Amino acid sequence: MFDESVDAIDTEADRMQQLVNQMLDLAKNKQTASKVQLNFINLTKKIVQTFQAAYNRDIFFHTDSDSIFVKGNREQLEQVVYILLSNAIQYSEKEIDIHLIQEGDHTFLHVIDKGPGISKADQNHIFDRFYRVDKARTRKSGGTGLGLAIAKTISDIHDGSLTVQSKEGEGATFILRLPKVRGEEE
Repeated sequence: MFDESVDAIDTEADRMQQLVNQMLDLAKNKQTASKVQLNFINLTKKIVQTFQAAYNRDIFFHTDSDSIFVKGNREQLEQVVYILLSNAIQYSEKEIDIHLIQEGDHTFLHVIDKGPGISKADQNHIFDRFYRVDKARTRKSGGTGLGLAIAKTISDIHDGSLTVQSKEGEGATFILRLPKVRGEEE
């Protein structure tokens, strides 16, 4: 248990360093990171396991495939999943469901929390830099309002999209859509 906790802390420290580097890169419009074909299921499972160990939370991962391939920059796509899971943990004390599916020419990652939800007015700004739904939570729970803006930028760079579906009092579902590719990991 101790070793798992140390590993989780080390992983989180590395992720924070990557976040700082990505913020700098995005600010400089350096969006030329190399893209490879990767199994998005394996990437997502690894992150879910890290979060389960670090936060001792019920995070349920659902997929009906053994492999779902996307083409992208591994570190950037990991960052998107980290941001979405971090937000779900921050705003919900209940279980979190993650669904990874393919429909048509796209791959969809749904991160579903059972938190307080997001008003329609806030949904219009949730991906803006420095925007916080509940300003009072900034002091209590940390955060800068950059995570979702970074996640949205990364999804755009990958020819995808990031959207939210939510009703106040009923939680939120963040949906990452990426183009589907066929093949094997490079």
